[in-house]
Amino acid sequence: IVHAGTPKGKGTRRFHVFETPDEYVQGIKELDAAIREIPDARLIVKFRPSPEVGLGDLNALIDFSERTIVSVDEPLLDVLGFADLLVSFSSTVIEEALQNGIPVLLYGGGGRYRHVPAPADEGHEPSADLVHHVETIEDLAPTIRRVLAPSSGESANAYAYDPGQVV
Repeated sequence: IVHAGTPKGKGTRRFHVFETPDEYVQGIKELDAAIREIPDARLIVKFRPSPEVGLGDLNALIDFSERTIVSVDEPLLDVLGFADLLVSFSSTVIEEALQNGIPVLLYGGGGRYRHVPAPADEGHEPSADLVHHVETIEDLAPTIRRVLAPSSGESANAYAYDPGQVV
């Protein structure tokens, strides 16, 4: 699972469609907690330091699971190549994932915004080829399990995650 996002400070003009730095950190923290409930899941947080949130801040605020890797210097497309699922709030990486056949889970900000429509929200059963949206941490791990279930343990794309590989 790859998390990628773009938090924006208060100075942005379209603040309602972006995560605040606090929401961004909280979303990653909650995703890391959800990963702990899914035995075979691994998380790569594609992180871009900003004036609002630096790598030191992130590591100080989140006690990451041993199954979470924070990626700073690696190209986004290389990291995305490991993904069976992308988790993001609002970022152009959502479109990149969809173009590459990677399912997307929209999460963060208390569910106040959906970057793209999520049919699963309207009574459809989630499947690996849809965009999904959850609002609460209670729904996070169960939704991730359902989205990943169709792959039956096989990578949804041409790349497989090797937990021994440093990204």
